[in-house]
Amino acid sequence: MKITKIEKQKHLKKARDYAFLLLSYRARSCQEITERLLRKGYDREVIQEVVEELKSLHYLDDRAFAIEWVESRLREKRGKILIRRELLQKGIEKEIIDDSIDESFKKIASTEDELAWQAITKRIPRYQKLEKSKAYRRIKDFLIHRGFSIEITETTLDKFFQNYRKDSE
Repeated sequence: MKITKIEKQKHLKKARDYAFLLLSYRARSCQEITERLLRKGYDREVIQEVVEELKSLHYLDDRAFAIEWVESRLREKRGKILIRRELLQKGIEKEIIDDSIDESFKKIASTEDELAWQAITKRIPRYQKLEKSKAYRRIKDFLIHRGFSIEITETTLDKFFQNYRKDSE
């Protein structure tokens, strides 16, 4: 079935409008927009045209998106592993991910160890009430779930248990 020029323009306008609607909620990667437009049933040619247009207008920029995403996740005290996984799922290239993480760490957090410690700080009173093995397991699970590496988790656990129940003894 051949699409006439007028029909193609109608499809382009609808696809563009939908892409702008998606972007009105939050920034998105090129892959996210492409996948959402595909799910809506738009033709690949139409999608490609819309994505290229949005790139040229600077509404789609994977590098800027990645930096914004990393900074947001670091403010939420998330680890590099989780952030990297999320960005890979969103179709961001590994080089852009690494650059974004490095750049954002310089702005927001000095080290990942410090970030992991900040992540558990509010929970310390709760953990100190638990028996040692239970506290260890809960902190470890919490940090791993947040995307911190085993090494960072172990360092944070060591720091926690150096001060474990000092104030309650």
